[in-house]
Amino acid sequence: MDNTFENNQIEEFIANLKGRKAYEEKKAIKLGFSNFEVYVANKISNKISESSSVCKASKQRVRLKNKTKTKPVATCGCC
Repeated sequence: MDNTFENNQIEEFIANLKGRKAYEEKKAIKLGFSNFEVYVANKISNKISESSSVCKASKQRVRLKNKTKTKPVATCGCC
């Protein structure tokens, strides 16, 4: 079952490449993959593992420190 689901994902990914397909095929050859489908399967599995490893810590608001404004010192040209 997983294999058919994965094949569907691969076919859908390839169908959505449109003009980038030639670029991705060259990249797969350059990276040493045996065929384009293996490259796409690897790319999809990397996306899935990357999304599951994202830290899901609660977001906290960061308070900005108030900057004290320094008043320019008025000096005359004689002192």
